[in-house]
Amino acid sequence: MEQTQEPDINLIEVYSRAAWPVLARQCLKKKRLLESRRARYGLTGRLGITFAQRYSIKMLLTHDQFYAAVAACLAYLFNSRKTCDYGGKLFEDTNLGILREGLIVQPVKSS
Repeated sequence: MEQTQEPDINLIEVYSRAAWPVLARQCLKKKRLLESRRARYGLTGRLGITFAQRYSIKMLLTHDQFYAAVAACLAYLFNSRKTCDYGGKLFEDTNLGILREGLIVQPVKSS
Protein backbone atom coordinates (compact mmCIF):
# COMPACT_ATOMS: atom_id res chain seq x y z
CA MET A 1 0.00 0.00 0.00
CA GLU A 2 1.37 3.40 -0.94
CA GLN A 3 1.73 6.22 1.51
CA THR A 4 -0.39 9.32 1.07
CA GLN A 5 0.91 11.39 -1.83
CA GLU A 6 -1.50 14.34 -1.85
CA PRO A 7 -0.58 16.78 0.94
CA ASP A 8 -2.74 19.53 -0.61
CA ILE A 9 -5.99 17.80 0.41
CA ASN A 10 -7.71 19.81 3.13
CA LEU A 11 -10.39 17.34 4.22
CA ILE A 12 -9.80 13.75 5.25
CA GLU A 13 -12.04 11.04 6.62
CA VAL A 14 -11.06 8.91 9.60
CA TYR A 15 -12.17 5.37 10.33
CA SER A 16 -11.01 5.05 13.91
CA ARG A 17 -12.05 1.42 14.30
CA ALA A 18 -9.41 0.48 11.73
CA ALA A 19 -6.83 2.96 13.04
CA TRP A 20 -6.76 1.90 16.69
CA PRO A 21 -5.38 -1.63 16.11
CA VAL A 22 -2.65 -0.26 13.82
CA LEU A 23 -1.62 2.36 16.37
CA ALA A 24 -1.82 -0.14 19.25
CA ARG A 25 -0.21 -2.96 17.24
CA GLN A 26 -2.93 -5.24 18.59
CA CYS A 27 -6.71 -5.53 18.54
CA LEU A 28 -8.52 -3.55 21.20
CA LYS A 29 -11.77 -4.52 22.88
CA LYS A 30 -15.03 -2.71 22.24
CA LYS A 31 -14.72 1.05 22.63
CA ARG A 32 -17.35 1.36 25.37
CA LEU A 33 -15.68 -1.10 27.74
CA LEU A 34 -13.75 0.36 30.67
CA GLU A 35 -10.77 -1.90 29.94
CA SER A 36 -10.67 -0.67 26.37
CA ARG A 37 -10.95 2.99 27.34
CA ARG A 38 -8.03 2.46 29.74
CA ALA A 39 -6.00 0.89 26.94
CA ARG A 40 -6.82 3.82 24.65
CA TYR A 41 -5.84 6.29 27.37
CA GLY A 42 -2.45 4.60 27.77
CA LEU A 43 -1.94 4.42 24.02
CA THR A 44 -2.76 8.08 23.43
CA GLY A 45 -0.25 8.98 26.15
CA ARG A 46 2.45 6.89 24.45
CA LEU A 47 1.61 8.67 21.19
CA GLY A 48 2.26 12.01 22.89
CA ILE A 49 -1.37 13.12 23.09
CA THR A 50 -2.17 14.98 26.29
CA PHE A 51 -5.55 15.89 27.72
CA ALA A 52 -6.91 18.42 30.20
CA GLN A 53 -5.72 17.78 33.76
CA ARG A 54 -9.15 16.60 34.88
CA TYR A 55 -8.70 13.41 32.82
CA SER A 56 -6.69 10.48 34.10
CA ILE A 57 -6.73 6.69 34.19
CA LYS A 58 -9.39 7.12 36.93
CA MET A 59 -11.40 9.80 35.08
CA LEU A 60 -11.36 8.59 31.49
CA LEU A 61 -12.53 10.28 28.34
CA THR A 62 -15.66 9.09 26.54
CA HIS A 63 -15.30 6.94 23.44
CA ASP A 64 -16.30 10.02 21.40
CA GLN A 65 -13.46 12.03 22.93
CA PHE A 66 -11.05 9.21 22.11
CA TYR A 67 -12.37 9.29 18.53
CA ALA A 68 -11.51 12.99 18.37
CA ALA A 69 -8.03 12.25 19.74
CA VAL A 70 -7.30 9.55 17.16
CA ALA A 71 -8.67 11.81 14.41
CA ALA A 72 -6.25 14.55 15.49
CA CYS A 73 -3.42 12.01 15.58
CA LEU A 74 -4.25 10.84 12.06
CA ALA A 75 -4.37 14.44 10.83
CA TYR A 76 -0.86 14.92 12.22
CA LEU A 77 0.35 11.67 10.64
CA PHE A 78 -1.30 12.68 7.34
CA ASN A 79 0.52 16.01 7.40
CA SER A 80 3.76 14.13 8.17
CA ARG A 81 3.09 11.74 5.25
CA LYS A 82 2.89 8.73 7.54
CA THR A 83 -0.51 7.51 6.39
CA CYS A 84 -1.86 5.36 3.63
CA ASP A 85 -5.05 6.36 1.91
CA TYR A 86 -8.19 4.93 0.40
CA GLY A 87 -10.63 6.63 -1.91
CA GLY A 88 -10.12 10.02 -3.48
CA LYS A 89 -10.83 13.67 -3.03
CA LEU A 90 -14.14 14.83 -1.63
CA PHE A 91 -16.66 15.49 -4.38
CA GLU A 92 -20.17 16.77 -4.77
CA ASP A 93 -22.73 14.28 -6.02
CA THR A 94 -24.83 16.71 -8.05
CA ASN A 95 -27.52 14.09 -8.72
CA LEU A 96 -28.25 13.78 -5.00
CA GLY A 97 -27.05 17.23 -3.95
CA ILE A 98 -24.68 15.90 -1.29
CA LEU A 99 -20.95 15.73 -0.59
CA ARG A 100 -19.39 12.30 -0.89
CA GLU A 101 -16.70 11.03 1.45
CA GLY A 102 -13.27 11.87 0.31
CA LEU A 103 -9.90 10.51 1.22
CA ILE A 104 -9.90 8.05 4.13
CA VAL A 105 -6.49 7.89 5.80
CA GLN A 106 -5.03 5.24 8.06
CA PRO A 107 -1.69 5.07 9.84
CA VAL A 108 1.04 3.18 8.04
CA LYS A 109 1.63 -0.20 9.63
CA SER A 110 5.13 -0.37 11.03
CA SER A 111 7.29 -3.37 10.25
